[in-house]
Amino acid sequence: MATSCKNTGNSAAKEMAGEMCKAMALINDDDPMSVVEAKAALSKIARNKEKYKHVTEEELLKAMQEMCPEGAARVIEIQSAK
Repeated sequence: MATSCKNTGNSAAKEMAGEMCKAMALINDDDPMSVVEAKAALSKIARNKEKYKHVTEEELLKAMQEMCPEGAARVIEIQSAK
């Protein structure tokens, strides 16, 4: 049972990472408004609590690092700025 739960979480982490990667890709250093677009996309992802409630930050970052290392680095940078 634990294995199936972990696989479900892993699947959700990968799906969430895909959405986060798309949101991070919206950010263009030459366009300050792109950050607003990315924040809107991130808010949409965050509102999907039921779908991603079991995804840990560690799982998400690991999946993002595999899919979009640049996006993962941006998330880590944003978290460090808090």
